[in-house]
Amino acid sequence: VVALMACWYASREYTRVPGEFVYVGIFAPDRKQAGVTFRYTLGLLKSVPELAALIVAERADSVELANGVIIEVLTASVAAPRGRAYALVIIEEAAFLPTDHSANPDQELLRAVRPALARVPGSLLAVVSSPYARRGILYQAWAKYHDKPDGDVVVVQASTLDLNPTFD
Repeated sequence: VVALMACWYASREYTRVPGEFVYVGIFAPDRKQAGVTFRYTLGLLKSVPELAALIVAERADSVELANGVIIEVLTASVAAPRGRAYALVIIEEAAFLPTDHSANPDQELLRAVRPALARVPGSLLAVVSSPYARRGILYQAWAKYHDKPDGDVVVVQASTLDLNPTFD
């Protein structure tokens, strides 16, 4: 689902100044994990001729589109999003991000991406994960919004089979 979202946000036109790129960032505890979503995204882009025509440069950890959007894979660090304008930030496996006293705690990653998202009207933050522990940004969002409707936040909790009926 987040790969589909990445394609949709990446294929749009954004107002930007000359030389500026707009980014779709796929963050995860490590680059290999973020690479899973990136490969799904790239596969979707290449499977639709109109989207494939937008690709102007493809690298191991990013793809640049003709509309000035770059989809990139990043390790979840507080320095990574600085100085960029993000249309979409996907934080993968958020329950497994370090918390509290680590060098790059999950809360600081959120503080770093919010100004970058604010630079693009209509931008979106998508935090996804399988569950792990009752701590961190994912659990805080679940505790605050689960079964409590909010116009800006959607929390989905379901079993693996509910989300993927083909799973054995």
